[in-house]
Amino acid sequence: EGSRSPSQGHRHHAGAPAAVGGAGAMLFSVQSMAGWRPVLAVAILALALNARAHTGDGSSPTVVGLQGLISESEEHGGGGHHGAPSPPHDSAEGGGGHHGAPSPPHDSAEGGGGHHAAPSPPHDSAEGGHDAEAPDSGSEHGAQGEHGSSGEHGGGGEHEGGGEHGGGGEHQGASSEGEHGSSGEHGGGGEHGGVGKHGGGGEHGGGGGHGVSSEERSIAYIMMFSLAAGMVLIFFVSYSDPDVRCASSKMACTAVSVYCAVLVNQAIFSFIFDQLLVGKGSRGLNLQEKDIKPWMRGIIGAIIFLQMLCGLNFACWHMRHHPNRLLAASQLGAHLVAWAGINAFGNLLDSDIFQTGLIHSLAAYVESSRLEKHNILIKYVIVILLGFITFLCAFNLAAFVRTKILKKAAEKGYIRLTTVGGAPPVAPAVAKRGAGAGAAGDSRDPDADSKTAPAPAAKKGKEPPSRKNTKKEEKLEHWVEELGEAEREAMALVLGFLSQQLVVYLITHKDHIPIHGLHGQRDYNQVCMMIASAWAFFFALCMVALFWKEAKHSRYNVRGYLAMTMAWLFERSGEWFMHSFFVNLAFARIWSAFVLTGFAIFCTVFIDCLADRTEDRQKRTDKAKEVELEDLIALDKYIKKKEAQEDGLLPDSSSEAPLLEEGSEGAAAECINGIRCDRLEELHEALRDETGTDISVQSICSGFSVLTGIVWDMAFEAAEEIIVAKGKPGQATDSQAFARLTKCLLEHPVIAKCALAVLLCSVVLPGWILYIVPPARKAWRHHLEDILLATRQAPWQHGHHPDEHH
Repeated sequence: EGSRSPSQGHRHHAGAPAAVGGAGAMLFSVQSMAGWRPVLAVAILALALNARAHTGDGSSPTVVGLQGLISESEEHGGGGHHGAPSPPHDSAEGGGGHHGAPSPPHDSAEGGGGHHAAPSPPHDSAEGGHDAEAPDSGSEHGAQGEHGSSGEHGGGGEHEGGGEHGGGGEHQGASSEGEHGSSGEHGGGGEHGGVGKHGGGGEHGGGGGHGVSSEERSIAYIMMFSLAAGMVLIFFVSYSDPDVRCASSKMACTAVSVYCAVLVNQAIFSFIFDQLLVGKGSRGLNLQEKDIKPWMRGIIGAIIFLQMLCGLNFACWHMRHHPNRLLAASQLGAHLVAWAGINAFGNLLDSDIFQTGLIHSLAAYVESSRLEKHNILIKYVIVILLGFITFLCAFNLAAFVRTKILKKAAEKGYIRLTTVGGAPPVAPAVAKRGAGAGAAGDSRDPDADSKTAPAPAAKKGKEPPSRKNTKKEEKLEHWVEELGEAEREAMALVLGFLSQQLVVYLITHKDHIPIHGLHGQRDYNQVCMMIASAWAFFFALCMVALFWKEAKHSRYNVRGYLAMTMAWLFERSGEWFMHSFFVNLAFARIWSAFVLTGFAIFCTVFIDCLADRTEDRQKRTDKAKEVELEDLIALDKYIKKKEAQEDGLLPDSSSEAPLLEEGSEGAAAECINGIRCDRLEELHEALRDETGTDISVQSICSGFSVLTGIVWDMAFEAAEEIIVAKGKPGQATDSQAFARLTKCLLEHPVIAKCALAVLLCSVVLPGWILYIVPPARKAWRHHLEDILLATRQAPWQHGHHPDEHH
């Protein structure tokens, strides 16, 4: 390192890089042959010689250590991006910055030119930068300048490498990543870490262009842990407990649906705002992005919301004969409607239209200073109530229009409506009762996913029941029921998001909270309050599920609202918590996705174990121990024929053509596959999965399912931003094979985002519909049937003897 002198600063020998690199190679060769003891001895000797060589004129010795011997880039950082090289006898850390001029001779130990910075004068301080001088010269732990480099243990500025124990990143603070950490775009690397885009490498690190950035490290963690996460999910989907199978299948189904819905919504809104409104020339309206106000975004979001709602109604009606596709259409459509509503009401919440208009006028009218003081809080409450009223009005209006249209179409013979459970089409006279309101009746038979033949003609002399006599016994058509579930879930998602924004405001007191959240790091108290709020909603949901076990769904969907708010709060809690450990937001979101996925699976299994202790579950479990595979097969046939009879497709058992063959003991002795119908009816009641306990548990698990989808969407946004990042084509650093593709993606980010959405959805959605939706749609008894069938076919895989059953 030369010698320290008050007049000359810290000099470098010209052959220092080669000497240090040779010393590092020698140490590693010695270590590989004789172990670490000779290396430690050589290190101690080097420290002694180094201290003796650097002590002169009363100055303190410079401690280098083993890292200093085997590190090249840390104390010999190269020039920055397009920076001119340093002349001979330049500083130990000095290097030209981004277009920066070279440092003159006798520069300080840590001084370097900044971004467009002028050369540092002799005896400059530890902070090379813009128009600022530090009080100390050559400080070992010097502070960071705006664009300069730091001392021995500090991270660099915007375009400079750090000291001995870490390089600074682009736009990073003084803290560094440590001995093995990598630097930023233009910094120097650590002992084993790569350097920045144009920096010099360490002993085992590559040179320029081979640095490990935060984005690359995030993608590496995704590649390493995504396979493990997928295998864990497959394990729970194939678990030997029917309840765990049900919950895991629905969690996977919901997570994929959320992911695809967010991809599609992002592509649509990006095309509208970034292409049609902001696009230059003939591609858009040439508007400035600052001219697009939040309330304008909210209005456009509301228009898309209404279009998505109409598409949801049409898709559910179009798939009414295909129960599996119907579930896929309702769930995906619900999430599309929800995220369009989030964009609409979220942007409306971020605008000042209520503060400057309604609330200000109301405060002046009542002459109350409290309204003016709490105008932001009142704005949040008004938007949440407005969203609730809007959803109720929109869904009721859609139901009214839907009913009128279908009735007229059925009366004129244009369509034939479908009854409950995907049964065959019904004649218009019988189908008039199909679109009414009433109690839910759903049979999720996995074998019903196909079109069936028209209904047989009614028996002569017997007219179908009139509407007046069957009004109280009317059932919702299966597709109408699925549509209602989708609408309630969409409303709960939007209101839960708005409630989360309210909680964030109460914690941070920020006037404007964007839809995508606050990207800055939060302090410890704010993180704890966010986590506490998530747990508060979780316990509130558990209390409601415990004391309100009615199987009937409420129009106001209180359980769904609490579940979705809990999911949003847990997502934001995980992001804030991980962001306190990782400076990079994308890295924090990826770790949050992994941690919260495991947390969601654990909570789902734990809640299911607690529910197994309830009276309903214990009765069903005890009955399931006595069930054989043949009983379940006969039960499926019995339920199909019973539903057909209830829907008027078959005459009842008291008529001349009974439902089943009569035995000597009458209807109770009727048999299916040799099993009496009274036993099948008893078995049907015992294995029913529509009790209040099941619905309460499902409402809690639905929140964790949505949580899994949200956190993985947030994690994959980082990868998408890297692929379709906005920037200049010159910023592409890919190999020549991908140079054209990268240039195209950078020049056309909107087209790239839309193409990615189409490509991913075209690959994910077919597999989701074929292999994930059917298990999620299965009833509890069908999962039990699969387990018994698998046990009989391969008993050694389940720990059973071939003659034993579950």
